[in-house]
Amino acid sequence: MVKNEGDPVQISHKIFNLNLFCELDIKGITSGEDFIFSLDEEKIDEQSAVLKISARRKDNKLFTLSAFCCNFQVPIVDIQGLWSPACSQHDLHCLPWLYEKITAANALIPVVAFVNRSGETRLIAGLLEQTIETKVTVRLNESKAAFDVSFRRPPQNMEVTTAAWNEYLYLSCRPCDWFAAVRKYVELRDKTQPQSFAKIPRSAYEPVYCSWYAIHHAVNQEWVVQQAGLARELGFSTFIIDDGWFFPGKGEWGKYRFCGDWQVEPTKFPDMRGMVDKLHDMGIKVLLWIAPFMVGLQSQAFRQWNNYLMKGSTGEDRLEVRNLCPRSQKVHQHLAEIMVLLMKTYGFDGFKIDFVDFVNQELCDQNHSHDFASFGKGIDVCMQTIYQQLCQINPEVLIEFRQSYANLAGRSYATMFRSGDSPADYDTNRWRATLLRSFSVATPVHTDPIYWHFNDHLENVSRHLISSVFAVPMLSMDLLKIPPHHAYLIKKWMEFYQQNKEVLNYGKIEPVFENGRIVGLKVTGKNYSSIIGVFEDIGKVVSLSNAFQEVLVLNASNQPRLMIKSPVAVECEIFNSRLEKSRKCQILPAETVELDVQIGGLVKIKNGKPK
Repeated sequence: MVKNEGDPVQISHKIFNLNLFCELDIKGITSGEDFIFSLDEEKIDEQSAVLKISARRKDNKLFTLSAFCCNFQVPIVDIQGLWSPACSQHDLHCLPWLYEKITAANALIPVVAFVNRSGETRLIAGLLEQTIETKVTVRLNESKAAFDVSFRRPPQNMEVTTAAWNEYLYLSCRPCDWFAAVRKYVELRDKTQPQSFAKIPRSAYEPVYCSWYAIHHAVNQEWVVQQAGLARELGFSTFIIDDGWFFPGKGEWGKYRFCGDWQVEPTKFPDMRGMVDKLHDMGIKVLLWIAPFMVGLQSQAFRQWNNYLMKGSTGEDRLEVRNLCPRSQKVHQHLAEIMVLLMKTYGFDGFKIDFVDFVNQELCDQNHSHDFASFGKGIDVCMQTIYQQLCQINPEVLIEFRQSYANLAGRSYATMFRSGDSPADYDTNRWRATLLRSFSVATPVHTDPIYWHFNDHLENVSRHLISSVFAVPMLSMDLLKIPPHHAYLIKKWMEFYQQNKEVLNYGKIEPVFENGRIVGLKVTGKNYSSIIGVFEDIGKVVSLSNAFQEVLVLNASNQPRLMIKSPVAVECEIFNSRLEKSRKCQILPAETVELDVQIGGLVKIKNGKPK
């Protein structure tokens, strides 16, 4: 297996018409005689398997691995897009020249899927271990009309010392849509790689008001109290105090020079504890924004913790920050103490934790203790430490993670995942929430705060709100300035969410595909009830099954009509864009009916005899 001294060990394997080549670069190896190498294939079914690649010394002594790499080539046959954990809908309709990302405990998932024009998966491939840094590369090979795929861990310039190295690669060419394919990958990973999961409080499913888009860095106590009272009336019972609470004035956009000390700014919040208590009296949970690893260049922490800061990057220079090294246990305890103190002092119910993905994943060589060889493992243990210590104060602590670091590892310490920033963009917001729901499993998914111009059309306001109920709704509008008719719609849709919360969050979610695009979402509960959102008008007929009790079809398309077909006679109630009942009608068996339903309205279809 080792041709020359210093060469990597090579293992090859053929599966599903793919030729896999695995390399293990072991430091100081001169021959393979002292090691046991293996590649075992475990079939799940005829179209899915897990490959286990292993290495250990015969004497069970420690050895140092410089790199593991798995390479294979995927012919571009009925492939028109690449799914990845942070892809856009556009990515499913074009072939990339290059996809290259580093995944770790603080970023993405080591998995990709190749899909055809209809959104069906032709191949999904992913490593099962989630925390260690992994470079995932998909490169277009023009001469072969194929993709060269590579999974490499750890990245260059990092070594891992271990008694045994085991890798598990999942491969499946089972024909199904990408949403179902990702769910299968996650199910297998959770079965074979058990992890602890954060306790999810019921409050994690309650609608959230966030200060960010509404006021940005100028957030202050008087404004928060006013907004909280109005938000509660509209149906929101969690309030996020976002960035800006720890420095005076409005700050400077895109600069984080004051991060790191995490002291409440008294000119903005003269009585933070009293304010939090007041919100609690309203029935509102309060979360605080924090970017724990970031240390601003003008903070006291920058001087006090300088020895534990990582080298800067271009992005860090732009934001005027450095990041604390997550490979140091002293950093772990320091961050946990800061957040515990904030919770104890002010009574916060949790935190919106930001910029975890911004920590530089390159090997830190600064002169401080490195208690973890892997950056990813350091992040994972750090977040576990913070979460566990917060749980000692409040077992139902709320922790929000943003999409770029909301991953399988993050389910151990986050109680909700949020869509990536999508201001004023309901389609992208909905897409990102759906992407998260493909792998979040039991972790609630929140929308990015929905936000629009005060003069926007009511149809667009309705599209924002309808999109939001297919996750946990989050809002960030200045409620002191919002038009009354907008406030009315917000309240009505939050009432709708509460009435249907069990189905929307715990039901089986299925994207409705057309030419590879998600044109609708369907969520089905255990009691034969379904909620269907229609988001594009393409003449798509909503076909009902025999076994249903009640179906709600929400119109967020571009046309004031819906096409419905039922195998049995059903009664329909049509609600206008104000969610007021406007009329009733009947659909006969096997009849396709075009119903006039306003944009922002819905139709309730009842069948008294589910089969």
